Amino acid sequence: MDNCLQRFSKFKKYYFNELIEIKSPADFFNKIRCSLKTVQHATIFTMYTGDCNLTKKILKLISEREKTNKKTRIVLDKNRGQTKNLVNFIKENNLNCFKFVNLSTFINILRIREILAVFHSKLYIFDDEIILTGANLDGSYFTNRLDRYFIIKNKVLINDLYRKQYSKNTNKDTNSDYNVLFKYGRKNEKYVISEILQQNFDSIYISSAYFNLPTDYLNLFKSYKNIHFFVNAPDSNIFTNFSIFGFLITSIYTYSSYYATKYLPKALLYEFNLKGYTMHKKGLWAFKDNFCVSIIGSSNFNRRSTERDEELNFCVITQDSKTVRIFKEEILFLMKHSKLKTVNEFKFGKFKFIAAILFFIFNKFL
Repeated sequence: MDNCLQRFSKFKKYYFNELIEIKSPADFFNKIRCSLKTVQHATIFTMYTGDCNLTKKILKLISEREKTNKKTRIVLDKNRGQTKNLVNFIKENNLNCFKFVNLSTFINILRIREILAVFHSKLYIFDDEIILTGANLDGSYFTNRLDRYFIIKNKVLINDLYRKQYSKNTNKDTNSDYNVLFKYGRKNEKYVISEILQQNFDSIYISSAYFNLPTDYLNLFKSYKNIHFFVNAPDSNIFTNFSIFGFLITSIYTYSSYYATKYLPKALLYEFNLKGYTMHKKGLWAFKDNFCVSIIGSSNFNRRSTERDEELNFCVITQDSKTVRIFKEEILFLMKHSKLKTVNEFKFGKFKFIAAILFFIFNKFL
């Protein structure tokens, strides 16, 4: 583990005692709701908010917080997050706690306006607690959109996130010798993954809600033997619900899986499909002996995440048996609800040519 930490000496390390897993979307909603009711300081990074009843309950709590002068800050993407309903809600309640980040001046209708770049970071800070997740503040993430959610406590990290400090010095504010993390953004992702691959882990697992590996990553993974990918099956892809446009997007991502499987013959690719749910569990897990490395955050490890969107990720390095067990149980859950997919099992029919053309045209936006 010490050798692993040394490889990431350029990053400031944060030590914490315990990683607490939130088990379900419903528990995630309840944690946010209860925290907004009780804490003095709340900061949320989310790409957007929804319009369902559960989201409205959260927005009502945010409004009540501002009326009682509790410190609150909600940061969203401007193109995706500045919806008519949310803007009206902010005006009606005279709220000042919402901030919209504009990464693109491109404006269009529906999901097309996201095409250039979005603020994709996710973060939930409630007093001295941080929730590491890739989930948005939207009703689907409170019901049937499965994500990863972990609570840690680290005052130094919270202060740095508020002040945006990126010192390279290591600071311990707990007695933990086993749980360490560092944060990184889009520009450092390839470096982090490359360093992980060079450490001869027994097995590596990568999960992506929108699977589209950059060429650099395909080349990195090509010689690695024990790497496994989890992707959404077509039925579990959220775009499937958006008529013909969604069908085409889903076909493109399916072709991306096919392309990666063909390019990486040593890798294993699994399609996740759990009835009634969609998969948004983005992450990387690497296991060796008694320790583990896991990346938690907003990145899908695709071209958007490495070239366009604003991302925030946390790399956890641990030899704490409880934390390692939590990460191993995540893999067991994904395995249980996934099916191994080989190159010959991909079925496109007459749409294969269309999917291939669209994949190569729009690849850099996926």
